[in-house]
Amino acid sequence: MLSNLIVQQAKLSLTTLCFPHYSNRLTDNQGLFYGARSVSTTKATTKTTKKAIDDGGIPKRPAAARSRFFSDFFAKEKFSNNIERLKAGHEAWKALSDAEKKRYESAHAKEMTNFEKDMKAWQDKMTAEGHEDLLPEKARAKLAADLGKPKRPLSPFMRYHSSLKLTGKSIVDHSRAAGEAWNKMSDAEKQSYTSGYSAEMEKYKKEMSEWRTKMATTGHVNILPLSARKTELKKTKEHQKK
Repeated sequence: MLSNLIVQQAKLSLTTLCFPHYSNRLTDNQGLFYGARSVSTTKATTKTTKKAIDDGGIPKRPAAARSRFFSDFFAKEKFSNNIERLKAGHEAWKALSDAEKKRYESAHAKEMTNFEKDMKAWQDKMTAEGHEDLLPEKARAKLAADLGKPKRPLSPFMRYHSSLKLTGKSIVDHSRAAGEAWNKMSDAEKQSYTSGYSAEMEKYKKEMSEWRTKMATTGHVNILPLSARKTELKKTKEHQKK
């Protein structure tokens, strides 16, 4: 068992080295196509939602240009092990002319146009059927905003951070410098950023509680995180008993 795990980790590490664009898809917990959550890695996914994915006809994302080339290349070439196979595929792709790559890229682009239309239709279908929890993260966030989800107020530090101008530094360096400056500030200097934050957070929490209840009672309970979903469903059942 241990030796198998070591071999698998070695293969994944090599894939990360040779094909970083692909390795992200291997390790990303958003595993399903087009950013939808992975059934196997998301604890919140229940048997019901798994069945909805199986029966829902989720569109399959077209293979990328490089993956299409690999399929052709590996069908013709034979290798003694996967390490040699991956290395050879990577080198062969790099050796292709722009015209040869264009053929694979054009095929991918054509199928992506149809995929995006099909994916939009699938997302609309999932929303209409109450399966908002199966939507990709960005689509779910946009739907929540359209349904009136309150915006969380910026923390005092983020207010300070957003007030600063980016002066030729990278975002990482800028944020690091802002953090160091914030830590050196006195409470009096932070006052303009901390003032009113507690009151705004209390207002936000109240509005969020009301919004969650509204989602649970208007057929959008699955737009909520699992913990909030369970809480609201429990409240609804208790209210119905009364």
